Amino acid sequence: MERQNLHFSLLGDAPASTTLRERSKLIAGMLCVGGALGFVAGRFTASSPAAPMVAAAQQQRLQDPPPGAPCANAPWAQCGGNGFTGPSCCPDEVSCISRGPDFSQCVPDCLNLPWAPCGGAHFKGLTCCPGGSSCVERSKEFSQCVPAGEAAAVALVGAADGGCPTEIWTQCGGEGFKGDTCCPAGASCIVRSSKFSQCVPQ
Repeated sequence: MERQNLHFSLLGDAPASTTLRERSKLIAGMLCVGGALGFVAGRFTASSPAAPMVAAAQQQRLQDPPPGAPCANAPWAQCGGNGFTGPSCCPDEVSCISRGPDFSQCVPDCLNLPWAPCGGAHFKGLTCCPGGSSCVERSKEFSQCVPAGEAAAVALVGAADGGCPTEIWTQCGGEGFKGDTCCPAGASCIVRSSKFSQCVPQ
């Protein structure tokens, strides 16, 4: 009798014609639905994907240097991404560029290196120069990124030696170079990198 009263109290205004077996089935269905809703709610509150993202952002802020302090990240280092907890700063003249949702990195604003070409007739490469360098015209056909303090204020074009067609400040060597490797009188072929050598006045 007590069990029957319990079923009636849970179902409230169930029709009087409903049998005890039918009422039991209805109660079981209600309990299953309630349990499923509780499970789903628990999943969304306890394991919400926003929770670790917020924690990672808070941790990242803790590792960022204070204003005016140097950034510990070097060029090409990671500076962001889902789950990343390192510093999000980049050094001067370097920007944090997103490569995807999971990875961002510090990319130099100018990809040219010191002594790289930066201009000249028919030149189609990058015309910028890295920090501490400036683009210096060597001839109408050739300009290059010259580091500060190097010999930039010299004659732009030297007269080519009678036996060598290469002009001062132009390329005379490097990987893949197929031009003349000689230099005019008073100049030497100086290696700037594995891909670039040039005739520099002595």
